[in-house]
Amino acid sequence: MTLGARPYAYRRVEGWAQLPRWWELGEVADVAISPEGLVYVFCRGAHPVLVFEQDGRFVSAWGEGQFRNPHGITFAPDGTLYLVDRDSHLVLQYTPDGRLLKTIGNRDQPSPTLFGRPFNMPAKVAFAPSGHFFVADGYGNRRVHKFAPDGTLLLSWGEPGNGPGQFVLVHSLIVDPRGRVLVCDRENDRIQIFDQEGQFLGQWTGLRRPAGLALDAKGTLFVAELGSRNGPPRVSIWSLEGQCVSAWDNRQVPEMLAPHGIAVDAQGDIYLAEVLQGRRIHKFVRVS
Repeated sequence: MTLGARPYAYRRVEGWAQLPRWWELGEVADVAISPEGLVYVFCRGAHPVLVFEQDGRFVSAWGEGQFRNPHGITFAPDGTLYLVDRDSHLVLQYTPDGRLLKTIGNRDQPSPTLFGRPFNMPAKVAFAPSGHFFVADGYGNRRVHKFAPDGTLLLSWGEPGNGPGQFVLVHSLIVDPRGRVLVCDRENDRIQIFDQEGQFLGQWTGLRRPAGLALDAKGTLFVAELGSRNGPPRVSIWSLEGQCVSAWDNRQVPEMLAPHGIAVDAQGDIYLAEVLQGRRIHKFVRVS
């Protein structure tokens, strides 16, 4: 079955991830593509970080016993990995082969809820080309934090609510080619848009609990949507002007139950991570 609308049309690859015998994924929180094109999958299972070739062949695994609740995985401009351990309230920098380089936050010591400093159940990291990075501090807090490349906190913004610059759950974020910070305000069914100093620029509404964001080489935005009162779980594709140019949901792909994280490789193929009853990683190959 062809999914979506041309020129962003796809087909699903059945049984993409080739795990070692007897291994299981568990909930798949997020996925990221390395500079070399390897697919890094962050799981809530016995083997938290799984590495695959783009054809699904298993390469390696690491991180056993190091995380309480894996959530976000992001490659920095320098090729290192930033992993978010939500329930330990940490952002952790690793080498691609699993050597810990830096810890940001205080393990098992959440900040005061809603208006706090970093972190209270953070969710995701996003980088600007400058090396500055932003953290969605989204479950126990309602904040976005901006850090200098060395990990120094520079500023924070956000508060509870549904108005401009307010959040219910700051779940994911990304810096687009225009330098804007796009933020998944998941439980408000919208993406809010800010400059890098936290000034509100606009919003896209009517989404279905947007949970994950990815960009392709042309700056097209890919969104993993968990599903909401606005419709069932969905993958949607957006121009930077805020136009939805392609989409499909689990009426076309019944196996797609709980999209949570998303990544796009250099060929434009999509990798979709699923939590809850989903517990899988999908690959969608672009056909146009």
